[in-house]
Amino acid sequence: MPDSYNIIQITDWHIDFNYLEGTNKKCNYEICCQKEWGMAETPSEAARKYGELTCDIPYITAVK
Repeated sequence: MPDSYNIIQITDWHIDFNYLEGTNKKCNYEICCQKEWGMAETPSEAARKYGELTCDIPYITAVK
């Protein structure tokens, strides 16, 4: 058995061109992390630069 493995994970990407860092990552809608849902009140509620589990991925993550 080898000491290490190379793994590739392919998923169904959904890029959100309206993703905005610092917006609410939790909202009552299907897609959050957009300006229209408001800016987060605390850092723990804010969408991070490279994405959140509750949102589609931002463009910057797709091109990295």
